[in-house]
Amino acid sequence: MNINEDRIIELLSESLQKQDEMVSELSGIRKEVEYIKEQQAKSNLEVKEVRLSVMKLAEYIERLLKFEERIEALEKAVFK
Repeated sequence: MNINEDRIIELLSESLQKQDEMVSELSGIRKEVEYIKEQQAKSNLEVKEVRLSVMKLAEYIERLLKFEERIEALEKAVFK
């Protein structure tokens, strides 16, 4: 082999090493993305639960306000 062929082989070898590094890095990035997707799904479920809880609390507060209005009306009728 001549010097040019040796250099080509050396460059191809370096290129292959870099490709292996990139594949390894890409694999790590994919794992991170999957983890983030899982966390996002969990967060979405938790937000949904909180939203439902807030809606139930709002309904409960409305019922309390209606009770208060009824009590005030009864007090006015009884203590005229």
